[in-house]
Amino acid sequence: MFGRQNEEVITEQELEERVVKRIKDFEGPVLFQSSSQNIDRIVSFYRAATRLDRIVVVDVYTANVLYELRQLGNNHLPYPSVDYPNIKVFYPYWLTQKIFNKIGEKYAKRFSPFYISKDKLKKVQNKIIMAVRPSMRKDIEIAGLKNGLFVYSLWSGYRDSEYQKEFEDYLYKSGFTADMLHTSGHATVSDILSVISGLEPKQIIPIHTMAPDLFISLSDRVFLKEDGEAFCV
Repeated sequence: MFGRQNEEVITEQELEERVVKRIKDFEGPVLFQSSSQNIDRIVSFYRAATRLDRIVVVDVYTANVLYELRQLGNNHLPYPSVDYPNIKVFYPYWLTQKIFNKIGEKYAKRFSPFYISKDKLKKVQNKIIMAVRPSMRKDIEIAGLKNGLFVYSLWSGYRDSEYQKEFEDYLYKSGFTADMLHTSGHATVSDILSVISGLEPKQIIPIHTMAPDLFISLSDRVFLKEDGEAFCV
């Protein structure tokens, strides 16, 4: 977040409220794009959908992520099951083939009881909140989803790729309007300072950042490492 300190950071609860407000009086399919690993975001859209009496549709990969995390126990993570009847699983062609070929048949078939077909999607499209990704463009076209709302919920920088632009251009031509509702899951600078102050670590090694040099200003215990460099802790 060093390079994005002007970016608004809201809580997931606030984001949920904004999603509900944006969709409450909307008539049409709602598609949202976020990371399948951003569990907080998936849950925020699930909670919003439940409040609005909409069907949550996730792809088979996202369904497996939710399922596996739920099996760890000590959580109430929603996942496709009889306990969460408003969650349905969609099987995009390319993604499903990849799971069959590289991960295993059981991961593709375990959600068959909660499967939603393209024909069914078309019939209930005004009642869905559906997780999508650019590789699902053809599946969305075949399902006949039109005149809806597309909610982008990722870092804005990813929208600059041609692949993403082509996907969103297709949605615009299909009558979708676009909105961006996102909040970063990364720690703010003030949060990082709080952690350093509370833990008093002997070493601070920045990772997963585009501005590691800026950490030096936070503490004299910051040690910068090169990618691929081995070191002992």
